Amino acid sequence: MKLAVLSDTHLDAPFVWAGPEVARRRRRALRDALSRAVELAVELEVDAVLCGGDLYEHDRFSSDMGQFLRAAFEKLHPTPVYVSPGNHDWHGPQSLYSRPEWSPNVRIFEGDRLEAVTLLDGLTLWGAAHRAPSGAKAGAARRCTATPTIASCATDPHRLRPVGDDGDEEAKACRR
Repeated sequence: MKLAVLSDTHLDAPFVWAGPEVARRRRRALRDALSRAVELAVELEVDAVLCGGDLYEHDRFSSDMGQFLRAAFEKLHPTPVYVSPGNHDWHGPQSLYSRPEWSPNVRIFEGDRLEAVTLLDGLTLWGAAHRAPSGAKAGAARRCTATPTIASCATDPHRLRPVGDDGDEEAKACRR
């Protein structure tokens, strides 16, 4: 099975350290990089695309960002696209992930508990979503540190270590 994995593109990042023109060019370059990744996935005939979060900046995104992502992922149809929202593009009512109508090949993990998706017999994708930004007050919304995690032999989520799991209690709670 061929998988394409991408994450942390931070589309529409502000680049506050740069002047306006440099920041604009860098944001354009990020979109171009995502578009090229989609083209490569098509050329290489991957079996699935895994998006590990932080595709965009929730606190700052342009009015066309949702349509840009939708169009990019639609170009991959019928190849499945799995999106696990991260701490910068967390899933909530105002999230871009809640706005556009996604093509049928796109699956956005919405819950903060790991969900299993069988990709092949013996190959399971576990994904979850951040439900609040990093640093949110305790109790505001439980968030999970997991991003799409591939386990070729695991059928039991308790045997998995979500990305970023260094033994902390929050990561352990994602598996419960």
